[in-house]
Amino acid sequence: MYNIAGFTFSFPMEQKSLDSGYLVTWTKSFRVTGGVGEDAVQNLKDAIQRRGGFSVNIVAILNDTTGTLMAGSYLDHQCQIGMILGTGSNASYVENLENIDKWTDPIDDPKQVCTLSSALYEPIVHILLPSMSP
Repeated sequence: MYNIAGFTFSFPMEQKSLDSGYLVTWTKSFRVTGGVGEDAVQNLKDAIQRRGGFSVNIVAILNDTTGTLMAGSYLDHQCQIGMILGTGSNASYVENLENIDKWTDPIDDPKQVCTLSSALYEPIVHILLPSMSP
């Protein structure tokens, strides 16, 4: 039997599915060797397995601002922005795909959650997950 978990990963990542995220770069003055270009979910699963003692099924990885947006929209379906003020100024918001010039895939769902991160105020923009209708 697995325990089910979500994983908040507050670093720039390229997300290709709900349960995988590839680290783009370490930010926030972290000086870590390795991890860049690797799937953070798989790395966490491997570390848990090495430690032993329990099993976990990580069903989602997301940025902290995306988690804030999702929690806000769960409480109020009108919520369109999640924001974190800490080592930088970060936000997630819901955007129409037709407004995203870089989007080249078919548009199955007209909305997308976008994140804007400025860890230590160095701007990075990433597109994350399709929005989920209530």
